[in-house]
Amino acid sequence: MPGNRLFENVPAEPSAVVELRQYTLRPGQRDELIELFENRLVAGQEAAGMRLHGEFRDANDPDRFIWLRGFPDMPARSQLLEAFYDGPVWKAARRGTQTVRGTYPSVLTPLTLQQRSRTATGISKR
Repeated sequence: MPGNRLFENVPAEPSAVVELRQYTLRPGQRDELIELFENRLVAGQEAAGMRLHGEFRDANDPDRFIWLRGFPDMPARSQLLEAFYDGPVWKAARRGTQTVRGTYPSVLTPLTLQQRSRTATGISKR
């Protein structure tokens, strides 16, 4: 298994907004996509201001790739995504992402202490 260079630069600070990106790939294409991702897309996303928190190979599915991308807040997320996807790095590399058959992104935001307390007790104030 190739080394995971993403973890060399994992940010010390947490992100307020995290995307959990789950890709289903064409059979046998995971390592090719990961190579493209690590060699061409990671630096471009980091240069645009996004934080990449990690990438994962699904141990039970050789055609699945999962990664985490973070943002300071939701308005910054919109701006940073636009800057990256309209920029030269994505435009030059996007053809190589044709191995992706399905993308299942989830945008996650942390619960505040008050929200955690209500969730734990089952109390909901409206």
